[in-house]
Amino acid sequence: SENRQLTEDGITWKEYFQRLAEVDMAQTAYYCDKAAAAGYEFSPEELLPVEEKLADNAARQAASGISAKNFYTAYYGAGMTEAIYTAELTRQVKAAAYREYLIRTNEPTEAEIAAWIAENDVPEYEAVDLRVITLDALPDRETGEVGLAQLAALQERVNRLMARYAAGESFEDLQAAFSTCAFGDSRGYLYNATRLDMPAVAAAWCLGEYYPVEEGSAGTLVDQDENRAYLLILDGFRGSGPEREAAIALGEDALLTAAQEEIGAEYRIARQRFGMLLATA
Repeated sequence: SENRQLTEDGITWKEYFQRLAEVDMAQTAYYCDKAAAAGYEFSPEELLPVEEKLADNAARQAASGISAKNFYTAYYGAGMTEAIYTAELTRQVKAAAYREYLIRTNEPTEAEIAAWIAENDVPEYEAVDLRVITLDALPDRETGEVGLAQLAALQERVNRLMARYAAGESFEDLQAAFSTCAFGDSRGYLYNATRLDMPAVAAAWCLGEYYPVEEGSAGTLVDQDENRAYLLILDGFRGSGPEREAAIALGEDALLTAAQEEIGAEYRIARQRFGMLLATA
């Protein structure tokens, strides 16, 4: 059976995936505990993935015509309920959000930043504040594929959107009505963004690789690799992009080191009957 097939490390695939689940559980418990100890308050934006996933589940229930009770049992196993699922999902989302907060608020020394930039040979540029509306290409109805005709139609759509914005319609209204929120937050904002926080074509636009851009500039782009269009508004520059990249990378390294040590010392996984797992401090 598949469960008895071995990975390159000589363990069964069942054991492999169980170990991944155990690592995830320990990390979730670790970051949730740290957030609680710090009295961290999660913003609605940070908790939005919970609402989005529950809404997706509700849509799948409606499409399949089954009750919530039967849905969660069918997809997640005996004993799973919507309440339990929501609680565990919320813990995972909170853990991820607090981990991101710790990384982005890390403050390495100037010497550490300079050394990282030199080692990674990062060119100088400025981090930015952006507003963005994203549109996805509509596949051909017969083939289901996106070709030149669909990309041309996508360009026309984003151009019409830009015309409406230029004519005085608010960004907020247009973003809420049309954006697929492919990057940026749910309101279309991206703060203190480095080139690594954006699709390559958006980063190139912000860095002036296509043409010079200034604070307050607006433009449209079509990413033919992703079959996606962007309406971008550059709200401002936020200082050195390489320094921001360095701070985030060094924050990830510092957090990973601390987490590995503390999780290994303070958190254990208890395997109980029926395959249930518990992460405890």
